[in-house]
Amino acid sequence: QIQEFHKYKDWYEFPEKYRSMIKGSLNYEQVLSLYRRYKAVMNTNTVTDSKSMFSRRAIEAAASGVPIISDHAIGIQHIFGDMVIYYDEPEKVNR
Repeated sequence: QIQEFHKYKDWYEFPEKYRSMIKGSLNYEQVLSLYRRYKAVMNTNTVTDSKSMFSRRAIEAAASGVPIISDHAIGIQHIFGDMVIYYDEPEKVNR
């Protein structure tokens, strides 16, 4: 499968019309430094019923020490529990 990656390379590239908007990449330390500039990180998951699937930004935000505001995804609850502020709980958001 890996040997045939070149056949599907176009699937993993940004469409031509968006390439001028791509600014490059960040290394891990740069990502954490960027997150630390914010008071909180907003996270929304499209998959909410899996213990293992949730956005990487939640891990990155946690690693940088920034509070996470998220929806109730099973994976987020499983890994972070009460460390996350869930935006569908207004009494916690307003604290």
